[in-house]
Amino acid sequence: MWRFYYRLARTLKRTGSTTVRFMCTVTFTCITTPGILAIGMPGSGTRVTNSNGAESNILLSKDLMKHRQFLQTLAVISTALLCSTHIEAQVLRAGNHVALRCLGNIPGPRYLNGRTANGTVGLAPNLSPEFTGTRWRVVRVGDGVVELKCLGNIEGPRWLDGRTADGTVGLAPNTNRPFTGTRWQVIQVGSNNVVLRCLGDIEGPRWLDGRTADGTVGVAPTTEPPFTGTKWEVIPID
Repeated sequence: MWRFYYRLARTLKRTGSTTVRFMCTVTFTCITTPGILAIGMPGSGTRVTNSNGAESNILLSKDLMKHRQFLQTLAVISTALLCSTHIEAQVLRAGNHVALRCLGNIPGPRYLNGRTANGTVGLAPNLSPEFTGTRWRVVRVGDGVVELKCLGNIEGPRWLDGRTADGTVGLAPNTNRPFTGTRWQVIQVGSNNVVLRCLGDIEGPRWLDGRTADGTVGVAPTTEPPFTGTKWEVIPID
């Protein structure tokens, strides 16, 4: 990927005025002012818009940035633009059975475990047959949005449900209203790592958070420290 952007930067610098459209939303334009490269929307020259409509003004100056920093900035921009449209196809493909391993930095149980007997969710220490609720089936709702169905062998509620009103997580009996917290936006943060954002209708904390210190699960207000348990490794299961 970085080789593509390296070639792109060289091409723009060489042509001096060529504008390259990328994914129909972003252009890479070399401005005639010496040493200046802008990344932006067609016609603006300085704006970047991602798939969610968020905008930020970015102007990269060769005089102020080292070559390595320039390439790193392009890589960050590309990740933000691309991940939201190709996420579930990479790590949470519809129909797959997966386990989710919490990457929190405190030792303790780590595997997302649905307890269908009583509708609760916690963390299990391993993926042994004792913890059948650590297996989840991915159900696609839309681009970058999934529902997760617990495959525990005891009958009961099965759908991972974020309760944004009080910051808790449990299992819902279905994905219809009022269980809007059963929809999760998937944001990839590594080759097999994701953060999951609850799309419940009620405002409140939204990020699925494993608390490895005590084995509980809730939703956090942010993915920044100290909420390191909001990062999850996706493990395919046959």
